[in-house]
Amino acid sequence: MTSPETLEFVLWILREACACPNRCVSVVGDRQPRVALRLLEHLHEKTCGTMRSRIDETTKFILDQARAAETANSQ
Repeated sequence: MTSPETLEFVLWILREACACPNRCVSVVGDRQPRVALRLLEHLHEKTCGTMRSRIDETTKFILDQARAAETANSQ
Protein backbone atom coordinates (compact mmCIF):
# COMPACT_ATOMS: atom_id res chain seq x y z
CA MET A 1 0.00 0.00 0.00
CA THR A 2 2.91 2.36 0.56
CA SER A 3 4.72 1.84 -2.72
CA PRO A 4 4.98 5.22 -4.47
CA GLU A 5 2.77 4.15 -7.38
CA THR A 6 0.04 2.66 -5.19
CA LEU A 7 0.16 5.57 -2.77
CA GLU A 8 -0.20 8.12 -5.57
CA PHE A 9 -3.23 6.22 -6.85
CA VAL A 10 -4.79 6.07 -3.36
CA LEU A 11 -4.21 9.81 -2.87
CA TRP A 12 -5.79 10.53 -6.26
CA ILE A 13 -8.86 8.45 -5.37
CA LEU A 14 -9.23 10.26 -2.04
CA ARG A 15 -8.92 13.68 -3.68
CA GLU A 16 -11.50 12.79 -6.31
CA ALA A 17 -13.88 11.35 -3.75
CA CYS A 18 -13.67 14.47 -1.58
CA ALA A 19 -13.60 17.05 -4.37
CA CYS A 20 -17.33 17.71 -4.44
CA PRO A 21 -18.94 16.68 -1.16
CA ASN A 22 -22.09 18.81 -1.61
CA ARG A 23 -22.82 17.55 -5.11
CA CYS A 24 -21.47 14.02 -4.89
CA VAL A 25 -22.56 12.88 -1.42
CA SER A 26 -26.28 13.00 -0.74
CA VAL A 27 -26.22 12.09 2.98
CA VAL A 28 -25.00 15.16 4.88
CA GLY A 29 -23.44 13.08 7.68
CA ASP A 30 -21.31 11.21 5.14
CA ARG A 31 -19.66 14.43 3.98
CA GLN A 32 -17.25 14.38 6.90
CA PRO A 33 -14.10 12.55 5.79
CA ARG A 34 -13.51 10.59 9.00
CA VAL A 35 -12.38 7.33 7.39
CA ALA A 36 -10.30 9.07 4.74
CA LEU A 37 -8.47 11.05 7.42
CA ARG A 38 -7.78 7.92 9.46
CA LEU A 39 -6.36 6.23 6.38
CA LEU A 40 -4.17 9.26 5.68
CA GLU A 41 -2.92 9.24 9.29
CA HIS A 42 -1.98 5.58 8.93
CA LEU A 43 -0.20 6.17 5.63
CA HIS A 44 1.60 9.19 7.09
CA GLU A 45 3.04 6.98 9.85
CA LYS A 46 4.23 4.39 7.32
CA THR A 47 5.98 6.74 4.88
CA CYS A 48 8.65 9.43 4.82
CA GLY A 49 10.05 12.16 2.62
CA THR A 50 8.23 13.22 -0.52
CA MET A 51 5.40 10.74 -0.06
CA ARG A 52 4.72 12.05 3.42
CA SER A 53 4.51 15.56 1.97
CA ARG A 54 2.01 14.36 -0.66
CA ILE A 55 -0.08 12.79 2.10
CA ASP A 56 -0.01 16.08 4.03
CA GLU A 57 -1.12 17.99 0.91
CA THR A 58 -3.98 15.57 0.37
CA THR A 59 -5.02 15.81 4.02
CA LYS A 60 -5.12 19.60 3.79
CA PHE A 61 -7.13 19.45 0.56
CA ILE A 62 -9.69 17.08 2.08
CA LEU A 63 -10.04 19.17 5.25
CA ASP A 64 -10.47 22.33 3.15
CA GLN A 65 -13.17 20.65 1.07
CA ALA A 66 -15.00 19.45 4.19
CA ARG A 67 -14.89 22.94 5.71
CA ALA A 68 -16.18 24.49 2.50
CA ALA A 69 -19.04 21.99 2.36
CA GLU A 70 -19.92 22.66 5.98
CA THR A 71 -19.90 26.42 5.39
CA ALA A 72 -22.13 26.03 2.33
CA ASN A 73 -24.55 23.87 4.31
CA SER A 74 -24.85 26.40 7.12
CA GLN A 75 -25.81 29.26 4.78
